[in-house]
Amino acid sequence: MKTKPTALALTSPRAYACAILKAPDEQRRQMLLQACPEHWRALVASHLATAALTAKPIKKPAPSRPASKPPVTVDYIPPPPRSTARAVGREYLSQLHAAIGTRSSVRE
Repeated sequence: MKTKPTALALTSPRAYACAILKAPDEQRRQMLLQACPEHWRALVASHLATAALTAKPIKKPAPSRPASKPPVTVDYIPPPPRSTARAVGREYLSQLHAAIGTRSSVRE
């Protein structure tokens, strides 16, 4: 029965660089760098330099803003009612009829 290794297998320069970056303190980082095979150290150093350049800084949470004066409220003014084409036409015709003095109402 195979069991999974509990520790990170350091089988490549990238794995060494990853382990060094995850190390909690400087002493552990130096120990891991010394444990790295001599022919990989330049590549591990390159990986570490690249990681240092591309690492994103941890953002601090934005400070909470102090309570200021309450927001300005605006009274709601409903829009005027819309006139339908039929109502506009009726109004126009009643104005024309009033101007020429004919019948006073238009059929609805």
